Amino acid sequence: METTLSQELSGLRVLLTRPQGENDSLRALLEQNSAEVRVLPAIAIEPLPETQAIKDCILDLDRYTHVICVSKHASRLLLELIDAYWPQAPQGVRWFAIGESSAAPLRSYGLTVNTPEQGCASEQLLEHPGLQARNEDEPPMRVLIVKGCGGRELLTETMQERGAHVATLELYERKTLEYDPNELNEALKQWRPEVVVTLSGETLLHLCQLGQNIGYAWGDTLFVIPSARVATLAQENRLNYKIAPELSDEALLALLKTAC
Repeated sequence: METTLSQELSGLRVLLTRPQGENDSLRALLEQNSAEVRVLPAIAIEPLPETQAIKDCILDLDRYTHVICVSKHASRLLLELIDAYWPQAPQGVRWFAIGESSAAPLRSYGLTVNTPEQGCASEQLLEHPGLQARNEDEPPMRVLIVKGCGGRELLTETMQERGAHVATLELYERKTLEYDPNELNEALKQWRPEVVVTLSGETLLHLCQLGQNIGYAWGDTLFVIPSARVATLAQENRLNYKIAPELSDEALLALLKTAC
């Protein structure tokens, strides 16, 4: 079937910066709307080797009342481990994800997943009724947070303040990617993207560093970002930005249609 092209984003130069292999569907959607798209991954996701501690945590999954996945990488890697050690997902666990993107792999697995009513950040997820403090006569929540190495501690700290017993399971690490100055000059100074899709604070800060490495000023470039927390970083770096209400391809396309 021939694809019908929309002209709504005609000629708009959009730079995508997700890890390699995760930009394809958004790129296709933007190009169907006549945008010009390039890909410059800012970070790489590297799964951690499976240790005995990781295996023990997976075998004990049914001891938790709540499992929270903070990214789609966390969700995917967790499901691979469940497949390896469980005949099916453990029963009696309430599943949570930080946004629709993080929830998608879990839902595809057949799990019922709780997400924020709006937004895709820890702050919004913590407003969910299922994560509020329990009464004193109720047993405490036993929460497992599945994540990458490092990162924010807001979920852990807040759930502990609410009386929960909290453990974390780190399944991957992020590594920033470096580029040859000639490649950066071509992608930034010569092509001059009008929009940069930067869906994490780490990505935004690394792009700022890459630009600084070649003396590139972002000027009026619009950065599409995921949350108010990342907006603070954008303000500190004097960047023009819009917060995406959701991180699905369709939501990002809709934002660009209204903002550009």
